[in-house]
Amino acid sequence: MKIRSKVLLLFFFGALLCSCAKDDYEPSVQWFKFNCRNTQRSFNVDFSLRISVTYKDETLPVMLEILSPSGIRYRDTLNIPVKKQVSDGLTTVVRSGVWRDVLWHYRKNVSFPLTGRWLFTIYYLEPGTKKGKIKEFKLKIQ
Repeated sequence: MKIRSKVLLLFFFGALLCSCAKDDYEPSVQWFKFNCRNTQRSFNVDFSLRISVTYKDETLPVMLEILSPSGIRYRDTLNIPVKKQVSDGLTTVVRSGVWRDVLWHYRKNVSFPLTGRWLFTIYYLEPGTKKGKIKEFKLKIQ
């Protein structure tokens, strides 16, 4: 009888903890890994985003942190244009229903000085920005 009551008590507290958990947690950080095998080759670094039409700002402010294989950190604060086509030809915005698909060319002809794994980290600078408004955020290195 004691074991059964302990199991029921444990089950009750487990169910209570699960019912209190929020399932709408959205991380404010994203990581991307890139394995550079050739330092002589140059790449284009682009961002691809899918943003809700309910996102009202003209830009998406993020911080990009790049960690080299040797541990050197590079940081850049970015304002990615998300509303309309910019005349410089670096941004393409296509409206597709309730989403806007954005392709933004961050850097062209980039060469990485070291071979190995590079880590790209995106930090959303405004709390709650991603929640329900950013469906996809991808880094493309080609």
